[in-house]
Amino acid sequence: MFLVKSSVMVNKPFSEKNIQEALNSLDGIKKTEPQPFFYTRLQARITRKERNIWDNITGVIARPSVAICSVLIVILINMAVVLNQTPIKILPDQTDIAILDEYKHSISFYDLENGRP
Repeated sequence: MFLVKSSVMVNKPFSEKNIQEALNSLDGIKKTEPQPFFYTRLQARITRKERNIWDNITGVIARPSVAICSVLIVILINMAVVLNQTPIKILPDQTDIAILDEYKHSISFYDLENGRP
């Protein structure tokens, strides 16, 4: 009989039966195997001497400092755009008023008083 001490559990005796059940539960476990041609790809990558441009680019972009700086730059640009926006004009300009007056006095094709277009 075995005694187990733990901060969570109080002294609890384990019988041989409990230990055997725990060990027998591992019987169905299978050995994991890598994907096909894993070792071939690994050897090819290890023996490759030159790095192409994409390896260099992904190596630089994957750095946390580059990622954090690029996110901060995007946030700063967004803040600059939002803060430097010009306010929307509420009152129309004189040219807008003149154009509206001109269209107001024009004859509509759908005017009921005028029978001809």
